[in-house]
Amino acid sequence: DLFRFIITGVNFNNSIIELDFSHNLISDEGFIIFNYRSKRIAKLIMRNDVIISINLSDNKIGYEGVSYFGYALKNNTSLLELNLRLNNLDDASGTRIFKDLCLN
Repeated sequence: DLFRFIITGVNFNNSIIELDFSHNLISDEGFIIFNYRSKRIAKLIMRNDVIISINLSDNKIGYEGVSYFGYALKNNTSLLELNLRLNNLDDASGTRIFKDLCLN
């Protein structure tokens, strides 16, 4: 699908510094959508040392999705902004991402 091509292209691009994946129904409720898209974005965060901003607002990311991003954030030194507004995040999700950011 188109999402796969975008992520693959960004992995090999050293000039893109901002990504906007807002309003894309990225979710941790559907087994294919979450396992594919959220993990791909997490791998991108972990491996890319150029991107400084990722907008994931208004998706359907919940605690399980945050756990993938949290691990990736521990291993990323370039990302300065991660927008997770308007997702399915509760207090546990916020605590999880905060702890992972503190380890970065």
